[in-house]
Amino acid sequence: MQVENVPIKFKSKINHFQQEAIVKGGYEQDLANEVRRLQRPYQILIDNAFDSLVNKKYEDESMLEKLGNRYNELLDKSHSFYVNSAIKNPNSFYSIDALFRNRLSIPIDSLKQILENVDSKYRESVKGKAIMDYVSNQKVEVGKPFIDFNTKTIEGDDFQLSTMKGKYIFIHFWSSGCAYCRKENRLLSENFNKLPDSIILVSFSLDKKRENWVSSSLKDSIFWYNVSDLKGDLSSTKLLYDVQALPVSFLIDRNGIVVEKILGYDENLIEILLQQTNENKDICYEGVQPTSLCHVIGCSLVDEEGTPIVETRPLPQPYRQAETKFHNHQLNW
Repeated sequence: MQVENVPIKFKSKINHFQQEAIVKGGYEQDLANEVRRLQRPYQILIDNAFDSLVNKKYEDESMLEKLGNRYNELLDKSHSFYVNSAIKNPNSFYSIDALFRNRLSIPIDSLKQILENVDSKYRESVKGKAIMDYVSNQKVEVGKPFIDFNTKTIEGDDFQLSTMKGKYIFIHFWSSGCAYCRKENRLLSENFNKLPDSIILVSFSLDKKRENWVSSSLKDSIFWYNVSDLKGDLSSTKLLYDVQALPVSFLIDRNGIVVEKILGYDENLIEILLQQTNENKDICYEGVQPTSLCHVIGCSLVDEEGTPIVETRPLPQPYRQAETKFHNHQLNW
């Protein structure tokens, strides 16, 4: 339903909102209704295919593969009506939203041409400005130098990515409402002591509400660089790094080159980072729980016979400050 400053009428059977809802409103709603009209025959087939997949109505793996392919094809065809409508009728908030959501599937040159014919009223909207930023800015790519950005840490301090250059930088985009992001946060926290001190961790929250960012950071024990601009989907950094789904992470080498982009949650993340950096953890930091089958006596990590097996040194900046503040709950929220 498109909310406009016109009378809106809605009618539907309570159990069939998606299939049978009739909505009458203004121009924005007319565009949405036309897309739904074109999608309706495909939606029935999509629902049937989904039911067959969920309820395992297939005889063998070959039929499962065909059913899965058919389901994806139907989804793509149905979605194409939505995107094509936005391209053909860009002068609406409905279309601007659709263009923003699907910007990766539309060539940048085509987007630029579309925007040239869009009224300023729509170009100056929040999503319109975000699209303009997207087509105007360079994008991060694997094999190319990272793009610098400025933002704020959770303590309110200034943060600039380029000040980290010279070490490996692992940037992790996440949000409090993303279950797999939270799982990755905890994976990093629990295995921090396995990582070499040549890696700098940077978690970039795409939350819009500070309280959500703070609360989840405490629960997930994020004590490394924890930054955000609190702009959510409209974050300029999100656009620069082409973040479309969460979690997504980037590994930057010592020379500032993006060497890895990791889409989604990977339970082997720690191993990936160790392989990419080709370095082994040779120290144990005070205050960080070791994960190996040994124990800590004072400040030295020792084996079961009491023999030191690694060198121990103080937690490096900024981790020492952040870790101390974190455990004392003294962050300046």
